[in-house]
Amino acid sequence: MFSVGLDVDTRAYFTAATMIIAVPTGIKIFSWIATLYGGSFRFTTPLIFTIGFIALFTIGGLTGVILSNASLDVAFHDKQINKQNIKEIILLLNTIYPIIPNIFTTKASTNINFNTSSIKKQTGSIENNSYIEQFFVGLLEGDGTITTSLSSKNKSYIIVRFVIALKNEINNQNMLEKIQKIVGGRVVIERQDKYVTWIASSKTDINKILLILARYPLLTVRKQCQLEFAKNCLLYKDILNFIENRNNMYIKKNELLLQQDKFIPAYFPSWLSGFIEAEGNFSLVFKNNKQTRSLRKSAFTIGQNDELHLLNKIKIYFQSENQIVKDKKKLNSKGFHSEYDYFRLHLYNALSRKLLFEHFEKYPLLGQKNVSYKTFYDYHHSK
Repeated sequence: MFSVGLDVDTRAYFTAATMIIAVPTGIKIFSWIATLYGGSFRFTTPLIFTIGFIALFTIGGLTGVILSNASLDVAFHDKQINKQNIKEIILLLNTIYPIIPNIFTTKASTNINFNTSSIKKQTGSIENNSYIEQFFVGLLEGDGTITTSLSSKNKSYIIVRFVIALKNEINNQNMLEKIQKIVGGRVVIERQDKYVTWIASSKTDINKILLILARYPLLTVRKQCQLEFAKNCLLYKDILNFIENRNNMYIKKNELLLQQDKFIPAYFPSWLSGFIEAEGNFSLVFKNNKQTRSLRKSAFTIGQNDELHLLNKIKIYFQSENQIVKDKKKLNSKGFHSEYDYFRLHLYNALSRKLLFEHFEKYPLLGQKNVSYKTFYDYHHSK
């Protein structure tokens, strides 16, 4: 109101109103912060959005310091906002709300009945940074880990690392180098040249990855627990806090597993390709006779410890009627049964196989798993 040119009485009214409203506004902000401080943090998208709102609301409230000075009207009125001002405002919003850039590209969807036509409408490209980011999240959930530990050199310093370790194959190396260009981190060959490993541990890389995970949240509960512990240690850089909570990292795992539903996010197809790169298996089992060689079994298989909800999403996505099976628990090296339930999904019906082929046309595999998939694909298209 002060920028439009007001008479003295009107300026006095808005000055008083602005100063008065600052009191309850300030109380609200401190109340919100106190509520967050007294709660248990889970950095889900709604909470990140809430924190961004409080930050933006606070910045907006600080303008009241200027607007309550009526004499500035003389200097401000009849001025125009130029394009550079608008660009700076949009940049500020995008910084505070990391979810905003994806509103038009990632629309939340509660539709869980994917069919062939809906898959064809979606797109994925290895030249698309968003696809690489979503693929990376799936790969991280399959073959990656989020580690939080004390520095070997300085026991008072906490190190958070995002790590993906794969068999040292040229295709895996090329895939991790693509991820390095888009996501950050570094790629190293280690363990007597048997593994190629992508590692992100610098402050810049971790901040970038946290923004990616805010846009495309983790779907496996185990990785969610690892991420929450890592965020807690980054937020509260207290060694005592780290020591007390590291053994309780997965304490809420079973509770979170019970809360999972059939919701399939919009980024699921790209995420799934990354997850299949890590956990999927394409198998062709032949029956050899003396004169002929016939196919005995053709299947795509994927499994996961405890995450039954995840296999249900994959089953729905590929419209499979096959049952998800639970493996019998095996004895470990100490003679005890495993604490995990391992679930496995086999896709071998014609419709699921057709949708599988259509999926990878849009969302290609990027690493060594693509070799076995091509063998699988070529066999079924050579007949």
